[in-house]
Amino acid sequence: MNQLEKLDNSMKQLYLDLTKYSEDDLEYKKTLSTLNQQYQMCKLLLALGNDGKNNTYYFKYSDIGAIETILTSAGYIEQSKKSSTR
Repeated sequence: MNQLEKLDNSMKQLYLDLTKYSEDDLEYKKTLSTLNQQYQMCKLLLALGNDGKNNTYYFKYSDIGAIETILTSAGYIEQSKKSSTR
């Protein structure tokens, strides 16, 4: 299991752990912070591993879209701006 796969699996578990707590709970905030740290590390590893060729990593365990949504809602990451076309 490589680093990205380990982070992928860990982010899945952290995301599932969030459902155990209310948003006001200190454990929720700690778990969310840890999830953000792992997400940022994952993005960094993906960027470092990108050599412009076919180095795409497909998330096997975590729902990266759901993780990005919860991190965006919590203010950890900015919402990606989609270009509007007419």
